[in-house]
Amino acid sequence: MNNQEQIYLSSSVAAMPEEVRDVLKQSLINNHPPAKYSNFLKVGREKEDEYIENVLDRIHSGVPQVRMVLGEIGYGKSFFLDVTKQIAHNKNLITMRAELSEESKVLLTTSKLSKLYKNLIDSMTTKDNPEENKSLLSVLLDNAAEIIRGKAGNDPKAIKEYLLTHYRDIKNMSPSAFFNVFSQYVIEGADNRELRESILSWFKGENVTKTEAKRAGIKASEIVTDENYFDFLKILAVFVKHCGFDGILIQLDEAASLSKIKAKVSREKNYSRLLNMGNDLASKTNMPLGIFMYFTPNEFKDKVKGVYSLDSLQTRYPAASNKFITSTSTVLPLMPLTTDEKTVLLEKIADLLHTDYPHTTHEDIEAFMSYISSGSRKKDYESPRTFIAAFLKNLALAKQQNTTVVSYLASNENTDLSEDYEEEIF
Repeated sequence: MNNQEQIYLSSSVAAMPEEVRDVLKQSLINNHPPAKYSNFLKVGREKEDEYIENVLDRIHSGVPQVRMVLGEIGYGKSFFLDVTKQIAHNKNLITMRAELSEESKVLLTTSKLSKLYKNLIDSMTTKDNPEENKSLLSVLLDNAAEIIRGKAGNDPKAIKEYLLTHYRDIKNMSPSAFFNVFSQYVIEGADNRELRESILSWFKGENVTKTEAKRAGIKASEIVTDENYFDFLKILAVFVKHCGFDGILIQLDEAASLSKIKAKVSREKNYSRLLNMGNDLASKTNMPLGIFMYFTPNEFKDKVKGVYSLDSLQTRYPAASNKFITSTSTVLPLMPLTTDEKTVLLEKIADLLHTDYPHTTHEDIEAFMSYISSGSRKKDYESPRTFIAAFLKNLALAKQQNTTVVSYLASNENTDLSEDYEEEIF
């Protein structure tokens, strides 16, 4: 085995902070996109990044957006979702995320929507709090209340006048209960922790009935329901501007689950909800809210069970080739990484793992790339998920035999790196 001193293959990784290195290495061990610091592993997709930047700028300026992101399984949709989250944070947007799933009963149909709302609220993240934080809404409410009392003092009448003047945008939105309950939070909740916690539960959609809310002392004519949950999200998008943020980006992953709903009537209701959301936001101004939904192309374009089974959705969200995408396109298809981009990514990964595999060279990576690009293998290793897993297995097997990747592949030309590897990789 080559005993030369480790040479970093990627300059960006060479200067990487240890904390970042540890998080990314753990994500490789778990074979899952990292919860943060994705930008350190990002390669290629400059056109897609430009698209996201432009769309998020629109949201930031108060123009609501609904966009569909298409990518084959393993193409890096979850990774792209996380990179998009970081870009949104840099634009001072709050992000929310949920996975649509028939099994977990989180869909767009009635009886599922209030659960979707709760999941979104619990998933809120910001630049300073990039990991999902169930208490973030409480922090926003407290900060807003503190600012109001700092401006208006503690006199209830003065606070009401301040709210009517400076929160007129919220007051004019429906449901009006949002403004009324927030006013109660500021005025009555200052010295009443129990009331504040009850109101927080109301904002999070945890009250099952109006009677339950009333017993908790909340002066609300409504609660979060399957019918009004989207109205609450729209108000929140405006409300966060009073808390120092510029809007909200909602990302719905695994949206292909909608096409797997067995009952046709239920599927169509989900797609009708999707259409209504788009129509609703298209008519709004000064609404800093964005929704990105992540699909696989086949499930999206399927005219029997997919999104395109509803003609009006096909009209609103026409899919086009990636090369024709502009900032106004409502559908973004993710393209596979090029050979050069895969090579750069593997160089970064090799550097991340230099403690475990200190002698990996450019030649090793070139040999591996040649292996996965030859003949019928090319299709098997096209997605990041598959070729990264194969590369990690190749490193482990070469180390086990005390040889290099180049030598291992030369003497094991027909090895199948797609099969599970029983030994520990690290």
